[in-house]
Amino acid sequence: MNTEITTEDIERQYLSDEAAAEFDRIVGRHEKRLRRKRLSLLAGGIAAAMIISLMVTRPWVSNNKRQINPMVIANGIERLMDLSPEEIVSVQAIPKGNQVFLTASMKDGSKCSFIMTTDKDDSSIHLIANSL
Repeated sequence: MNTEITTEDIERQYLSDEAAAEFDRIVGRHEKRLRRKRLSLLAGGIAAAMIISLMVTRPWVSNNKRQINPMVIANGIERLMDLSPEEIVSVQAIPKGNQVFLTASMKDGSKCSFIMTTDKDDSSIHLIANSL
C-alpha cells in the first residue's frame, strides 16, 4: 500500500479550482451567518430601544395631575354654546384632572353631557358627547 503523498496530490487537494470554490463556499456561509446574527442583534437592539422609550414617555397613559387652564375651560364652554345657542340655558363645568365634564341644560329641561379634553399644550379642544 502506497501512503506516500506527492506534491501533485497536495496541489490537487488544496490548490485546485474545486478546492478554492469549496473554500469560498464555506467562508461565504460563515459570513452570511455572521451577517444574519449582526442584523438580528441590531433589530433586537432597536426594538428594545423603542420599548424603553415608550415605557419612559408612556403616551398612552393620561397625565391626571395636569390641570386644564380656566381660560381653556371658558373656551370649551363657548364652543359648546356655539352648537345651539338658542336651545342652551346654562352650562356647568366640573374639572377632573386633565378633563372637564360639561353639562348643558336645555330649554326643554333635558341635559346634554360632554367630556372636554385638550392636547398636552392646550392648543386644541376635544368635546366628546357623553350619554347620561
